[in-house]
Amino acid sequence: FGADRCGENLRTQEEFFQQVLQIPSVSRVVVAGTCREYGEESGRKRGCMEVTPVDEFGKAKDDLHRTLREWCDLGSVELVWLRIFYAYGPGQRYESLIPSIIEQVRSGELLEVRNPEGKHDFVHVNDVAAAFVASVGRENPPPVVDVGWGLAHRVADLVDTVVAVVGGEEVADGPGTVADDCLIANRLTGEALGWFPVVGIVEGVLTMIDPPGNRGS
Repeated sequence: FGADRCGENLRTQEEFFQQVLQIPSVSRVVVAGTCREYGEESGRKRGCMEVTPVDEFGKAKDDLHRTLREWCDLGSVELVWLRIFYAYGPGQRYESLIPSIIEQVRSGELLEVRNPEGKHDFVHVNDVAAAFVASVGRENPPPVVDVGWGLAHRVADLVDTVVAVVGGEEVADGPGTVADDCLIANRLTGEALGWFPVVGIVEGVLTMIDPPGNRGS
């Protein structure tokens, strides 16, 4: 997510939405933002319009949000902006945290994890998809929605869970925490949309090591 790639993606997305907003039948657009728009200020109010991103990815998403908000207002088109937290699931790139742990465990490698004491709000891709569906069908949706559990999981605890699941052990979902020292979603925005995450960490990891279509085969 370097500056060049983010800038290129921003231009491409702006061109795409310029074409979309010219279609007379379009009355609402739903767009994927990121929790990185909030920057590093863990105490900042979630679900708000004003943000202070500190990395190129967050800045590019915020720029797109501001531009689309202006265009949609001019065209009387509703814009639902989904700030997605730490999404994971089948098909995720290998370099991401959970896929890399799964691969290391399967290959018998010594586990290497950066920042094991870090905390993140992990949300499964199925729940993210459900948020998009809810955003399309909901009457008077909120303009900004945080897509996450509103709970933090310590990376080291997540590693232990993934290792246990890959090893075929019976394991229960560890309780997440409402943490003030990391980014977590504002669940009130999801509730206003009529959306609630349902896929826990254990179930989510299982979908990555044993995709639903292969179960029982």
